[in-house]
Amino acid sequence: MQGVGDRVEDRTSPRDDSRGRVASVTGIIALGTFALLWCVMWVPSALLGSGWLILYPLFLAAWIPIGLLALVSLVFAVMSLARREGRRRRAITMLVVDAVFLVVSPSVLWLGAFPLLALVTPAPA
Repeated sequence: MQGVGDRVEDRTSPRDDSRGRVASVTGIIALGTFALLWCVMWVPSALLGSGWLILYPLFLAAWIPIGLLALVSLVFAVMSLARREGRRRRAITMLVVDAVFLVVSPSVLWLGAFPLLALVTPAPA
């Protein structure tokens, strides 16, 4: 039922989840691009013992747009939740994934391996 001051274009339909879709797409692109960057940087080094590590500063600089893309995804997920748009589970999932990605990805790129792996593996004798 339409209120007295409501205009049709002011109300969003329950299925209008454009911000949630933007959050999902940008988050998936950021994660995929980071995975590609990590593979290009660390797989040759692990397999051959040498590789692209001479370009290390460029790889670290290449993380900046990926991090910004993940930040955009995080902001759109928050906006989707704040406006209570359609798919709440997807927005919460992207919010958590992007937040963890933004915190963990610089150290993963820096160290080459998952940094928390050192906490669960025994130290060499």
